[in-house]
Amino acid sequence: MKKLVLIAMCMFFYFTSYAIADAPFSDPTQDPTVRYRLFPTQNMYNFILLDQIDGYTYQVQWHGDEENRGIVPISY
Repeated sequence: MKKLVLIAMCMFFYFTSYAIADAPFSDPTQDPTVRYRLFPTQNMYNFILLDQIDGYTYQVQWHGDEENRGIVPISY
């Protein structure tokens, strides 16, 4: 019985380590081809949008009503 449990554990660890090593991982925040990055703020409805190519920053305000949404430039 101990031998069966040991074999089952070895197979489990083998297959889970293979699945983890085989899965591609890419961090979109470090991708140099991405132009814009969105950063959260303490206010859950406001974000900072960074243009990584030009260096411009914008305040992005989200709201349920369309007339209360907007993007305002912070720096040029």
